[in-house]
Formats: sequence, C-alpha cells, structure tokens
Amino acid sequence: MKTKKIVSLAMASVLGASVLTAAGCNKKKIEGDNALEVYVCALGNGREWLDKALEVFAEKDEIKEKYPNFEYDVLANSEYNYG
Repeated sequence: MKTKKIVSLAMASVLGASVLTAAGCNKKKIEGDNALEVYVCALGNGREWLDKALEVFAEKDEIKEKYPNFEYDVLANSEYNYG
C-alpha cells in the first residue's frame, strides 16, 4: 500500500511539473479593440511581403486616428497540413 502512495505521489508531481512548464510556453496574445492578428501560410513567398504591408497599414493616418493604440501580430506557418 505504501508503494502505491509513493508511485501516485511521484506521478502527480511529474504531471504538475509538466503542466507548469507547458503553461509558460504560450505567447502573449494581443487583445482589445486596437489589436489585429493576421494568420499567414508561408509556403513559397515567405512572409516579408506581409510584414511590409502591415507596417504601411499601421502608419496610415486613418488608422492612427481611429486606433491610437493599434498593434498587430503575424502568426506564420509553413506546414502544408497545418490546421
């Protein structure tokens, strides 16, 4: 019976440690009315073109006026079978 408790405690501590380490991996998401998340599948043209387009978009006077705290994030993936 004592061995069962020790094994259970060891398994619980391993599970707890894995949960804590996995929780730290998430990237902070931007949120709110001034946030824009863009998803792109970078399969041949890369994503540099999108970064440049978003920079130009963010610098437009209309955007600065309507969304003074505007921020954006680009999430790129290069996998054909993603999703």
